[in-house]
Amino acid sequence: PTRSLRTERFRLIHNLAHNLRYAILEDVEGTATWKAIEAAGEAGNGTGWVYDYRSYMFRPEWQLFDVQTDPVNLNNLADNISYATTLKILQQLLRQWQVETHDPWLSCNPAVPSSGNDPWMQSHSEVCSF
Repeated sequence: PTRSLRTERFRLIHNLAHNLRYAILEDVEGTATWKAIEAAGEAGNGTGWVYDYRSYMFRPEWQLFDVQTDPVNLNNLADNISYATTLKILQQLLRQWQVETHDPWLSCNPAVPSSGNDPWMQSHSEVCSF
């Protein structure tokens, strides 16, 4: 499961099961093309695919993309200190949406990095049952 927020400039993705291998749709997984990409990627070889296989299959908890300069979402900015304020603002907006919509995953999400008095941290558990 993921939760995502898109503005005119940025796309934020919260990968709720970031500790798991990314699931591939059944209609893709059985194709010869996917099997070739998977075999090459698992062997550590180039795949000829636009995405890096390992980065695609094992996604970090947070992904932040500048959709104006990176429309294919290849350069994750979530760990870039230059975007820390943008990341925090978008995380708060996503949290607000989750609260407003009574998102069933709200209480399971790991906390957004911040101070101990942050309401986001207080409302999240550290462990999810994936």
